[in-house]
Amino acid sequence: MINQNHLKEFIENNKEETLIDYRDKLYNNLQELIKKEEKQTLILLILVILYFFVDYKSLSDISLGIITITNSKNLVIQLIPIAFCTLLFNLYRIGRDRQDLHESLKKITSQLTNNLINSESKDELLNNTLYRIYLPNSIANFASSITARKPITLIIIGFILLIPFFIIGLVPFLIIFLMLSNLWETQIESTPGIISFSISLWISISIIFFFFIPQQEDNLDV
Repeated sequence: MINQNHLKEFIENNKEETLIDYRDKLYNNLQELIKKEEKQTLILLILVILYFFVDYKSLSDISLGIITITNSKNLVIQLIPIAFCTLLFNLYRIGRDRQDLHESLKKITSQLTNNLINSESKDELLNNTLYRIYLPNSIANFASSITARKPITLIIIGFILLIPFFIIGLVPFLIIFLMLSNLWETQIESTPGIISFSISLWISISIIFFFFIPQQEDNLDV
């Protein structure tokens, strides 16, 4: 989470040329984050397919030089949940970074365009139009455009129509629950199974703690 006081101080104490250069760098970083997000989402989908829809009964032993891995079916079942949870944690981290970049870009763009817009509805124009045109497409931007509509009846209808998208956001945790249940039922009696279950559960709890429990912003100088 970005420190709002530090960002405000940076914006107020730097010239327009510096802000423009910084804005462009933030925009490029945002584009890179979106590409990483898309790639990792694709990998997560592949892992789900490999875990739930591939039959490993015919998988033979794996030989790695002097090391031979027996019962490789169980190894795959034990490793995929760890990989899935780790990638999901990183995906949420990327999402948090993307949110911070969006917020920083909004404030810098507001500062740069504040004196260029002569309109009574300047704040609404910046928040509801210019930002969504300038910033890369995202579900968050789309949702804000729906919920920003007036009158209030349209906002309520738009929010109701977005509920399925919020439900889809719970799907990764349903997948984790199914993976953990399968590990508990089929792998918990072996040491690798216990390790896989424990690590996957630990990462899942970390996701909830770091990304879903509200964190107070640290306004102290470091």
